[in-house]
Amino acid sequence: MPSGLSHLTSIRRLETFFVGKGIGCKLNELNGLIHIKGLLKIFNLENVSSARDCVEANLKGKPNLARLHLVWNDEGVNRVKIDFDVLGNLEPHQNLKALGIKGYRDNRFPRWMTDPLLPDLVLISLKQCRNCQNLPALGQLPSLKDVQLEEFENSPRLRSSGLIS
Repeated sequence: MPSGLSHLTSIRRLETFFVGKGIGCKLNELNGLIHIKGLLKIFNLENVSSARDCVEANLKGKPNLARLHLVWNDEGVNRVKIDFDVLGNLEPHQNLKALGIKGYRDNRFPRWMTDPLLPDLVLISLKQCRNCQNLPALGQLPSLKDVQLEEFENSPRLRSSGLIS
């Protein structure tokens, strides 16, 4: 991703964003893009070095964002603590309709994922959340119609409950 993206404040569509390593494009480049709408896929979240960048990305301030996909690549690095902080600070606007999370490595999910303040959320897709021990309390989401769970290999609680095979 080119740096300086945050200065293009009139952008309406940005479907793909790659978080850079080191001096690469930081997540906080999304801050000024308050008009983006539709789908946003954020890749390489394992490159986030500070949860503050996630706060500054201000996903909660993007009311026209309907679908959000958050993707961590499996780099074999154990950064569970920062992953929880990253996801916790990527809280979307309450208008979000679909949320996809792939490669998340913590065993817990932030409170905002089950908050009834996401009244329009109809789809949650969780893939390769290998350390997941418990699912968020998805019953709190009033409009949720579709839950997709894939590749939860290290989740004995979920397997024994019959939620995954």
